Amino acid sequence: MIAVIVSAILDQLSALGDWRHALPTHYNREWVSLFTPNADFTALVPGVMWALLYAVVLTALAYRHFLKKDVIS
Repeated sequence: MIAVIVSAILDQLSALGDWRHALPTHYNREWVSLFTPNADFTALVPGVMWALLYAVVLTALAYRHFLKKDVIS
């Protein structure tokens, strides 16, 4: 929850420029447009791409971390 709050605060800072697009909460309002009659997918695509990037990187880090652990003993 702290990461979401910090990300939302950082998203409001215009000094970050284009780095704000990489924050996890930057595109969280774009999903609401899927429930409208005229859904606009162009605004949704960057959010999906960032979400996939986060998922791949974090899954790879978790996999590497668990490879080092001894779960048998």
